[in-house]
Amino acid sequence: MATFSTDSNASFGADDVREGFPVALLDETAELYGLTPNALGRSLGIAERTLKRRRDSRKARLSSPESDRLLHAREIYDLTVTAFDGNADAASEWLTSPKLAFHGETPADQLATRATTRIVEQMVISMTYLMPV
Repeated sequence: MATFSTDSNASFGADDVREGFPVALLDETAELYGLTPNALGRSLGIAERTLKRRRDSRKARLSSPESDRLLHAREIYDLTVTAFDGNADAASEWLTSPKLAFHGETPADQLATRATTRIVEQMVISMTYLMPV
């Protein structure tokens, strides 16, 4: 089984993503970002009503695609903390502040698709190595 590790105290297997992460993991990730769970859910392309339904169900789990996007969000967070030399507050501030490159939206707003998440990832990597973005 493939295992994915993030620096934010978590290690996830491919089966975990397929089965769907617990909604509580979205709550934890939202706290890392400094966002409300509903705001992070919107950033991940999860409607507020859908998130409420997930919370109200017995399983309280995200779907596989939602879990995959959440995993990428955690990876982006960890990469950003590294770019800011371990300063989690600075990383959260950067992720939740509007950027000209995103036409006034935040990097966190870009997490709904793999393509836009990749752009955020490239920006963070550029910052890490002090390359112009």
